[in-house]
Amino acid sequence: MDFPKLTHQKYKVRIKYSKVIEGVSLVPYYTKPIHSLSVVFADEVDYSFKFCNRTSLDQLLAKGESDDVIICKNGYVTDGHYSNLVFENKDGFFTSKTPLLTGIKREFLLRTNQIKERSISIENIFDFDRVHFINAMLDIGERHMGINKNLRFVK
Repeated sequence: MDFPKLTHQKYKVRIKYSKVIEGVSLVPYYTKPIHSLSVVFADEVDYSFKFCNRTSLDQLLAKGESDDVIICKNGYVTDGHYSNLVFENKDGFFTSKTPLLTGIKREFLLRTNQIKERSISIENIFDFDRVHFINAMLDIGERHMGINKNLRFVK
């Protein structure tokens, strides 16, 4: 396996497997700033396991025509394109009870009582001031956007 020369930045290790390990890659990890955010509705989407094929999620991002999306399924908030979501208001930090994928950072934050789980319906989005996008590589506060009345809703 050929890996890039390491520098002082974040790297993502990707292991592709089925019954056996099929490949390992190491790539620099970059985050794109969020300047625009859309809410997309996708009752049919299923991402309960990490898949190499992310076509359905990529289509939702394209449909939202924004830097990232808040995916809603059956009227409830789930996740972002590459992230679990943590909503913030004066009462604290909350994550949806209905994620598409229960990520490891989300589980860690729940177990350490840094965030609380809550049903977040589409109507509740404006109860929050900010949404944070978290994953194994991103902590609360690293990638976030304020929630304002100009949030775009895409069916």
